[in-house]
Amino acid sequence: MPEADEAGVYAAVHFAAVDGAATASEDVTITVNEANLSLGGVLTVFGGAAVPGVTVELKGMGRPRQAVTDAGGHYQFDDLASGAVLKLRLGKSTRRAYVPYPPARTVVMGASDVGGQDFELTP
Repeated sequence: MPEADEAGVYAAVHFAAVDGAATASEDVTITVNEANLSLGGVLTVFGGAAVPGVTVELKGMGRPRQAVTDAGGHYQFDDLASGAVLKLRLGKSTRRAYVPYPPARTVVMGASDVGGQDFELTP
């Protein structure tokens, strides 16, 4: 699936095939309507240290999805639709161990990726 910045109309895309004796070619216009949008952020404890291994939940596109933060506290959800209204919050077991700020986030996906959906945690 195309990345978010690859959606659009591509005019005069040239295709050519050669079988050793003959060449066939054609110019075409390709329209890319769908894009692979992503949403992500970083989880840190109050004061700035990254929090690895924390579950983040995403609701709003059918079945809830989960991501786990990496060693740098980063999380990311891919394959999101433009126009989707999504809710982010910490996973249930994480909410028992930390108090997040903000408690949850609501995000409306536009035509491009969304970053900076960070949470600051207090143990």
